[in-house]
Amino acid sequence: MHRWHRLILAGYVWSAVGSAATLNLVRNGSFEETDAAGWAVGWAPWPETLAPGASVSIDENIAHTGRRSLRITHRDRSAYSRADQVVPVTPGRQVMISCWIRAADLEPVSPAGGVRLFIGRDGSGNPFRSLAPVQTRGSFPWTRCEIGPVAVGDQTRLAFLPYLHQTSGTVWYDDIEMVEVTPDMARRIEQMRVRNLLLADLSLIERCCLEADDATARAEVAAAMTRLSETADLPTAGLDRRRGPPFCPQHQDVHAILARALARRHPGRDLIVWRADPFARQPHLALPPMAADAGPIAVTALRHDTEQVALNLTNTTPAALPVRLALAGLDDAVAAVWREVIPVEVRDGILIDDALPRLPVADGEAVVVVPPGMTRQIWLELCTGDRTGRLDGTIQLRWQDRIAQMPLALHIHDLVFPEPWPLNTFNYAYLSLRPLTRGRIAVAAADLARHHINAIMPEHGSQGVPGPVLAPDGTLQPDRMDWSAFDATLATSGYAHTILVALSLKRLKAMFATVGETPPAFGSPAWEQRAVSWVQAVVAGLQSRGFGHDRVLWVPTDEPSGSSIDDALITGTMLRRADPGIRIYSNFYRAATPEEVRRLDPVIDVWAPHLDCLNDDYLPVCTARTRALWAYRVQGKDTPPASVRGAFWRLFETGVTGYSFWAYTDASPDPWDPYDTSQHDYHVVYDGDPTEMVPSKRWEAWREGVEDYALLWLLARRAAGPDLTLAALRGTISERAGAEAIAAARERLLEALTGAAEPRGDP
Repeated sequence: MHRWHRLILAGYVWSAVGSAATLNLVRNGSFEETDAAGWAVGWAPWPETLAPGASVSIDENIAHTGRRSLRITHRDRSAYSRADQVVPVTPGRQVMISCWIRAADLEPVSPAGGVRLFIGRDGSGNPFRSLAPVQTRGSFPWTRCEIGPVAVGDQTRLAFLPYLHQTSGTVWYDDIEMVEVTPDMARRIEQMRVRNLLLADLSLIERCCLEADDATARAEVAAAMTRLSETADLPTAGLDRRRGPPFCPQHQDVHAILARALARRHPGRDLIVWRADPFARQPHLALPPMAADAGPIAVTALRHDTEQVALNLTNTTPAALPVRLALAGLDDAVAAVWREVIPVEVRDGILIDDALPRLPVADGEAVVVVPPGMTRQIWLELCTGDRTGRLDGTIQLRWQDRIAQMPLALHIHDLVFPEPWPLNTFNYAYLSLRPLTRGRIAVAAADLARHHINAIMPEHGSQGVPGPVLAPDGTLQPDRMDWSAFDATLATSGYAHTILVALSLKRLKAMFATVGETPPAFGSPAWEQRAVSWVQAVVAGLQSRGFGHDRVLWVPTDEPSGSSIDDALITGTMLRRADPGIRIYSNFYRAATPEEVRRLDPVIDVWAPHLDCLNDDYLPVCTARTRALWAYRVQGKDTPPASVRGAFWRLFETGVTGYSFWAYTDASPDPWDPYDTSQHDYHVVYDGDPTEMVPSKRWEAWREGVEDYALLWLLARRAAGPDLTLAALRGTISERAGAEAIAAARERLLEALTGAAEPRGDP
């Protein structure tokens, strides 16, 4: 049935959009029209000089429709090739964008590489949207990617750039389309997406029925799939992703199948309350355990700490159950925050447990409604104060005429987290630029501080340090440099101790020219003279604002590899000559070979490999000289929360003292909507609450990970000698560890800390 589910999805996607009589705004998106040289009319290959072993061509033998397609091939994983077209659009309209992609033997160097149809705003490389297949490695058949409806806004031109980036192998593109959305098309698209949600949930229920060996429910699932494939119309009005499923009466009917199966499996139990690990994945349709856990829920915390308890509430009845929740016995020791876990769609109807909005509270009770057949997960945040010791409380649940109580044992250790935090952290939070945060900068800044972010990397264009102002003779005029954008960013970044000054190679090569002058050649003596003067003026401006060399890192370019290694080396050498006290930072991933990293090493003070490059290939280079080691990671909604948290344990073991991730929010305006971007949705927060940025499980896992790192740091610092607990834990927890293993390791860590000796010098 799983195969049937996918076949229905693929066929309905095509009929929902492809059959509409609409005009494709992309010229020659099928690549059928070619010139005398065999190249596609309307497209331009890029770059003009391709990397060795790279080709961008029109394939005359492989196509999704017609006879031709665009083919890009790389022998080397460091290459970057594409085709370009600028497409006129009408401001104020909505569009659907789609393409078909096929691949053979793809081998990307990291999640940041791969295959993608990039759409740039203003006909440029500035991101507007992008489309990418779910599978980015190996080979796969023709796969449809789409986004929309997407509001064009004030755009008049969009750049279409199908590319292969830092990946070896071959990719084909065909039938690239952008069409204006009509009301009828919008309705059919929404129906298709509702159908996907129902089919995906039927697959989850089928899995539960197989595990429960319930033949009756399996027959109901098969019948529901047949009905769904034959249903012409599905309701789409009022679909509110912020509230989670079920989204329509038909969705309720699907969930009712599981409710009946659960009633047969658990006779006499209308609501099943069961414990869960807060950071383990929890499907919204699941089989509860047959027996309840014995004993109280044990929670360990520090003073001024936030810990969480997760409870699953499963409804076996045919009606929704309102449940009231309260915490008794701990009122004077902790502040309680009740949240519910909202399943969020990531693609093709697939939902993950991610968003954590607050529950409404009245008269000391939180209220949650559990739909039939569903499992609602509740998060109880316990925020401790100064009180310590062992405390007993009770979680009370009331529904209909029933009452349940779950004992809670809270142990608050007489420990506090260190100040300042021993780990430098940032997450590319361009607050004034991102749609989700630019109107709520103060709220977002407070949220970053609560999650232990203590560094910023302002966007180099509109938030960063000012560019040079040159006199007609080319001399710098520092007094005329405009710091207002940077100062505005600084004013809202009180949480940040460290600033990373990100440089743009494109700007560095062009910004040292006077009016009407050709820019001096990059790396030439004339260029370096002007660049050095500018850097010295920026250093002085930063120091006047309280940011000396100890609080600033300069970033020559983002993720250098291949030819950009030489550019980064030129920039780093110039920075050294401008001021030997400057500290230079460079991140990289597998696109950069160990030899390339070694070439750049003489000008780097802080290396930041991608998490998967913290290995024997790269670490000997990055740690050969005495300096700081940082790291970073690209992580999206499909990154498990336990993986987010577990990574911090490996960071500590490796000696990493700074860590970042991409990204706090991204360019897509709606974190609840998976269709306003394509597969790459990096938001860790949601909107919907005027008092806070609604967190995700991944964002809370980040906070816990920073705190785990701090506990490891405290234990290493307090131990009188080599610590046995640290030695025993070494290598056991990483980004691949499960949530239960991480929780058990943290317990051992706290036990060791509470019996550790007084602090000694830094390890």
